[in-house]
Parts: sequence; C-alpha cells; structure tokens
Amino acid sequence: MRCRAGVRSAPARRAACALGLVLGLVLGGRAHAQEVEARVHVRTGFVPDPAVLEGHVTATRDAASFGTGCAGFVGERASHVLEFDSAFAFLRVFATGPRDLMLAVRLADGRWLCSEDRFGPHPSVEGEFPAGRTEVWVGARQSGISTDYAVRLTELASVRPGLGNQTSAAMGVALARDVGLAVDGTDGVYGNLRIRRGFLPDPRVLEGIAGGVVEASALGASCLGRVSASPSHVVTLVDDFDFLQFYLDAASYEDLTLVVLTPTGRFFCDVGAEERPEVSAGAWAAGTYRIWVGTTGAVAWLEHRLGVSEVRRVR
Repeated sequence: MRCRAGVRSAPARRAACALGLVLGLVLGGRAHAQEVEARVHVRTGFVPDPAVLEGHVTATRDAASFGTGCAGFVGERASHVLEFDSAFAFLRVFATGPRDLMLAVRLADGRWLCSEDRFGPHPSVEGEFPAGRTEVWVGARQSGISTDYAVRLTELASVRPGLGNQTSAAMGVALARDVGLAVDGTDGVYGNLRIRRGFLPDPRVLEGIAGGVVEASALGASCLGRVSASPSHVVTLVDDFDFLQFYLDAASYEDLTLVVLTPTGRFFCDVGAEERPEVSAGAWAAGTYRIWVGTTGAVAWLEHRLGVSEVRRVR
C-alpha cells in the first residue's frame, strides 16, 4: 500500500498513510501526503531539518474565511495535520511548487497565520508555535488551480526557499542580507583586489581559508555549502571587462563552493565536483564584486586560492 500525492484514500489507506508520514519524519525520508487528515508528530530538534511533506491540492475553498490577511483558495480539508509534542521558540513553515501558492497555518491556540509571497513567489510563516494540533493548508491564489507542492518545516533561520529565476536582484540582496551575508562589505576577510583591463600578471591570485556558518543553499539555484558572513574577497573592476573568470584552486577543490555577488545584485555560484569551481562571463561591468569561498564536505575549513583571469582557462 502506497501513499501517492493527489489520490484520495479509503479509510484503511488513510491510516497507513498517517503511519507512513510519522515514519518519514522520524527516519528522515520524504513524507508523501494528500488532502486528508494524517497526524504527524513533531518535536523540537527533529532531524532531518528541514522536514519535507509533499502533496497535491485542488484550490476550491476561499481562504478569506480563515481570518484577516488570509487570501487565495485552499482544498476542502487541511493538507497536513501536525501534532507538535513541544512548543517551538522558532519554526518556519514554507511551501514551494510549480504554481504560485498560498499557505495558511492554524495554530493550536486557534490563531491563523497566512502568507502568499514571503520569499519571492513562495509563501512562508514563522515565529513561535505552541504545542498541540497544528493544521497546514496549502492552496493557490486562484480558484480551481490543481498543483503539486512541497511543504518544509525548519528550526533554522538560514533555511528558506531559494531565490529562483523569478526573484528580482533587489529581492535577492535583501534575502542574502536576511540570511546573514554582509552584502555591503567593502573589505574581504582575506584581501581585496583592484584591477583594470589588461592587468598583469594574469592570473592574479588571492589566498584564504574557505568555510563558515552561513548556509549558501538559502540563495537557491546552484549555491551550496557553508560560507562566512563577510566576503572572503572583494574585487573592484575599474573598467568594463569583455571576459573575466573567477576560479578556485585547492588540494581538495571538490569540497569547495564559490559565490559571487555582482554590482547589480545578481548571485552566481558554482561548486566543485569533478571540476574546480568557476564563475565566468562574457561581460563584467565595472564595480565591486563580493566573493565568498565556502566548503561543502565534512571538512569545515579549507585553504583556497582564488584566481582572477582575463584568459579563458580549461576547467
């Protein structure tokens, strides 16, 4: 017997699905749910974090009836019913999916928390949550929408929906600042560089220690690993460049991640695997580039060398 998103279950199957959801959270698997009441027990310190609940919803019920600030449409029943076995000093609940979603959460004390677009197109509610029965309702902005979704629960303030292609540069910078990155930093922890077109020697190399406590995955896309709050390096381009490449060298580059913030507020990321991390483009505007070098593996800190070159180098 399997729980499949988007399929209404018979009573016996509902019971089995409810058990599967509990085991999914306890054992670290992804729990699949549908629009049925299935009680999931959660307490502080749950692992993995974030916990993931997946499902399908057909938005037909007007969420305005839930209270002031609730908009959009949800399913006829709660998408997920959670039993918080302890109170949470901080918990974030957010939803992602292929359509614009809305999220409504009814706390154990009867209060409603609703959201449509807390992080770009992704709804999220957060704060203190009392112990007890908590209902999670996932929906859409328009009636009649039918869509898959994923709900994530996290106690970590750095975990949030990724930026995504629809997020503006201004929103990306605001989110990065909220995560804890010093996006206005003027000095790199391990040195700065100021260059013009035709600089010599080429490449220029900056050395430092990769790693930190800020989760770069909060930036979404290909951003992964842990970086420091302050940029590792700050590179100022005096001229516009037709081509420029930032790349990392290290004894173990497969454990490194590279994050570059451009003067226009765009983030570019690359992570080491079979090839060294590298961010390059055919045109770089003059301005200040903030660069974070982090780690992705079990090693918390690694020595690194950041190369800056106008010459295309084979990865």
